[in-house]
Amino acid sequence: LKLAHTCTRSATKVTSQSYTTQPQSCCTHLIKHNTTHYNTNTMKRSLSCCSSSSCDDETSSVEHMPLTKKVKTNCSSIRTITSRNPVASEDYDKPSSYGEAIFEANGFAAKEVVDYAKSQQRGPTPDMIDGYTMELSMACREGDLDTVKRLHQAGANLDCCNRFGQHVLHLACLRGHLELVEYLIKDAKVDVTIVCDQQRTPLHDACWASQLNFDIVKRLIGEAPQLVLFPDKRGFTPFDYTRKPNWDEWKGFLENHQHMLALEDNKCNQ
Repeated sequence: LKLAHTCTRSATKVTSQSYTTQPQSCCTHLIKHNTTHYNTNTMKRSLSCCSSSSCDDETSSVEHMPLTKKVKTNCSSIRTITSRNPVASEDYDKPSSYGEAIFEANGFAAKEVVDYAKSQQRGPTPDMIDGYTMELSMACREGDLDTVKRLHQAGANLDCCNRFGQHVLHLACLRGHLELVEYLIKDAKVDVTIVCDQQRTPLHDACWASQLNFDIVKRLIGEAPQLVLFPDKRGFTPFDYTRKPNWDEWKGFLENHQHMLALEDNKCNQ
């Protein structure tokens, strides 16, 4: 397992030839010569798949990431090792500022995240507006998944919005319909980076919803973590729309999911 070249901040190079038995031994020694941000025991647990007979050492690799280490093997597994600098929620009043601090602590400047988010955003197209119907919008408002499935199977375009750019995914998130959100993302392949004419994303609506629904927020962040810092036309990010009485709960949610706030594939962290 050739890992020595993957950690660019290593003070001492560790050669794989010194370790002829288990790759975990090489990894543990390698960590000792790198930054102290990584937890050795966590690394050992996360690398357990590398000792599986189904993994080929020639195709296994460890990529050094700003937030985490990811272990990729040909057994189609990805493991997040550890967050770089966990941030305490009690140091921040607002969940919006806390989310920004987590990105910063994980190695991503706020501007970097926002610039990336803006590069990924998508607005309404004529086809999306043409596909928007009252029957579909009402079903999404009410969380009528059976009707949505029926329309989808009949050929309806679920990647649709009204002339103001309000997507059916916006409606589902605002109304707190988790199963519908899941269906739109997984089955209808709706991209969560859609924005309305006010530059609000589905995550803005999920945070603005009258009822707390952490599962919807987690699902959206799992698809596009950069949305956490995406500002609308008023300059407000999604967590700026959370209600003040619930700030502690939102900060608790972010504290428990710090590993998800990174510009990388983090679906395995859910």
